[in-house]
Amino acid sequence: MDELAVRLETALRARNGAQLGSALSDLPPAVLQSPVRLLRNAAIVAGTAVIWLFWSLGMLVAFVAWLAADGPSLAGLLVFPLLWLGLSWLLWSGSRRRRAR
Repeated sequence: MDELAVRLETALRARNGAQLGSALSDLPPAVLQSPVRLLRNAAIVAGTAVIWLFWSLGMLVAFVAWLAADGPSLAGLLVFPLLWLGLSWLLWSGSRRRRAR
């Protein structure tokens, strides 16, 4: 109770963001996130995972179709994995930026 009283008094007397931050600085990050934000971030991760899964399955089907049509080639063996890795990284980094907002 004493710690709560001190934090509350510090927060109420704060005149700028730095002073308010001093009242909250040593709290764990999960305490500072609202349940709505946590739910939103979970939905972003789940949506990203679903999009990535469909993207990966589509790339696998395209890769198998390429192999069936042209046979194994260096171009196919390099293009598909690099394309999959590159676009997967872009999808994940975009998801991370959305969660940080």
